[in-house]
Amino acid sequence: MERLHDGLDARERRVLALRLDGHTAEEIARATGSTGRAVFRQLDRIRQRLAALDPPRREPDAPPGA
Repeated sequence: MERLHDGLDARERRVLALRLDGHTAEEIARATGSTGRAVFRQLDRIRQRLAALDPPRREPDAPPGA
């Protein structure tokens, strides 16, 4: 989480903090003076960065004969 946080600008960190506190995109938009659409875009970029930090894990190979 620290690596994600370090890669975000101040606005993205605020959006992330509000989202993690359970606020909706509309509430975040009001709190940050952004539009709902801008908040959705920021959240999407944050999700993409998080996914890049933790790529999906491969399933272990199936045992022979399975």
